[in-house]
Amino acid sequence: MMHVVCTTDSNYVMPTGVMIKSLSVNNNEERIVFHIVVDESVTTQQKKELNRVLCENPQHSLLFHLVDDTLFDDFPQLGASNPKLFITKATYYRLLFTEILPDSINKVIYLDCDMIFTQDLSPLFEVDLGGFGIGAVVDRPTTTD
Repeated sequence: MMHVVCTTDSNYVMPTGVMIKSLSVNNNEERIVFHIVVDESVTTQQKKELNRVLCENPQHSLLFHLVDDTLFDDFPQLGASNPKLFITKATYYRLLFTEILPDSINKVIYLDCDMIFTQDLSPLFEVDLGGFGIGAVVDRPTTTD
């Protein structure tokens, strides 16, 4: 079973749905649990819409984990004047994964909500981390100049 985690607020529900749908379509046979970490800005209707994205595949399920966004009131909202560098409170929610997710989960893959998948994700999920607690890639900003 693959556990996929992402964070969102009400502003990114639509891109989150697109990411989930693209991952679901391209991983049709894999059992996937999507853990969506949200704050109170995400409405019941938005949660229903995200659930509806998965209704075609009984192998896939979605769990919402509510966080108290006031925990991050004093954290910097970096790049507020530059959209390319902007970090919202939802960015910080990933710091709570070990507190939010059940202890029975041994491995997750964190995905940004603005991704599109065109192939099976299981080979990436199966990468042996060699005892390390995290595997990561550098997110290089694209330049247009």
